[in-house]
Amino acid sequence: MSIVPFKTRAQRAIFEKIQRYLQQLFGESVEQPTGEARCLLAKGSARAEVTVEPWGEDEAAITVRSVVIRGADLCPELLSFLLRENHQFRLGGFAINADGAIVLQHAIVGSTCDKKELDASVSAVLLIADEYDDKIRAKWGGVRAIDPLG
Repeated sequence: MSIVPFKTRAQRAIFEKIQRYLQQLFGESVEQPTGEARCLLAKGSARAEVTVEPWGEDEAAITVRSVVIRGADLCPELLSFLLRENHQFRLGGFAINADGAIVLQHAIVGSTCDKKELDASVSAVLLIADEYDDKIRAKWGGVRAIDPLG
């Protein structure tokens, strides 16, 4: 097993905690790329990653993120749709990453995160991404997480 290059003790402790929680909650469907402070999960056509990044020396942020669609027509109509949908979500929201992909993400304070909160975050991101990838693709095009590029 390769050593993960943690930046702080808090990041290491919180990653180890959420890694245990994810295994308990999602079992063998959780993947952890060697040497990385992230875990990968899937549901239907959606894929999500759970990362832990330092937030100062004594804290870390847990982010659950799913690339929903790559290559969609980022027209004003689509962007307005995403903002209106964000307003209705209880957890997380849509964003556009540096590559122009539509992502759905939710963040949690690491030190106070418990198993129930992590489950709610991961489950919500996967459920919403799995629903919206088809909606967005049907109207504005693009490629879902499970679709091959090209």
